[in-house]
Amino acid sequence: MLRIFLKCLIPVFLCAGIAFGTISAQNEVHFQILPLEKPLTPGSEFPLTLRATMAPSWHLYSTTPYPEDVLAAPQPTVIQVEKTPILEQNGPVRQPPPKTDYDQNFGIETEYFDGVVDFEVPVKVISSAPEGKHEAVLKIRFMACNDRLCLPPRTVRTHTILNISQGLQSLT
Repeated sequence: MLRIFLKCLIPVFLCAGIAFGTISAQNEVHFQILPLEKPLTPGSEFPLTLRATMAPSWHLYSTTPYPEDVLAAPQPTVIQVEKTPILEQNGPVRQPPPKTDYDQNFGIETEYFDGVVDFEVPVKVISSAPEGKHEAVLKIRFMACNDRLCLPPRTVRTHTILNISQGLQSLT
């Protein structure tokens, strides 16, 4: 009887642990696109600023990929503009200089950010973009770790509204 009880109880604890880990993972890193100050015009080129805020003791890996010969490496942060009828990515993502340190989780030197970091995503409004308010979406794939553990890589999306106007000066 005890064996049957334990066999039933173990899956319950495993599911609770997975659910708790998922809820916890959502709170370790928060992403937001900072608001733009001016309306845009068709053909405008500008950076979307993506702010990542990490919970205390957590860090996020840089966008720098690791060499292919490194067998165990963290997931570098990947930031992409989701395809829309009005916006396209206009170059590689820019990041500030990351911190570097030996990461015990992977046994290699890694590049990472903690606290708050701003990434710049260069974008361009297509020349045929209609006037009005349009949604811009960034897709972010990242891995968050602390000194004891790493959460599985995950993909999140964040969005902002862009105001497209005709006849104004381009924001560059």
